[in-house]
Amino acid sequence: GSATCGFLGSLPLKADLEWPTGAPPKECVLVFGDRGGICRRILEHAPKYRVDRATSVSKDPWDIDSDYIKDLLQKQKWDLIIYAFGMDLPPSNTVGDIME
Repeated sequence: GSATCGFLGSLPLKADLEWPTGAPPKECVLVFGDRGGICRRILEHAPKYRVDRATSVSKDPWDIDSDYIKDLLQKQKWDLIIYAFGMDLPPSNTVGDIME
């Protein structure tokens, strides 16, 4: 009750924060995009300083194997990997279309 109010009242209202200085870091992004372009539109609206380079994988998801992924991941250091293949809507609500 009152002890908590007294304690909270004694805290400073404003914290002294040390904000980073210099240019914000830019990120290298690897994108496994969706066919509908949702992921592309998300990246278009990212802050201008945020993405240094975005590399999109245009290969069909069914043609991607573990060796291909391993090669991509060893090529360079990625700051962010976006896997958006699952955002595509199926052609129908049948189990076969959803699972495919």
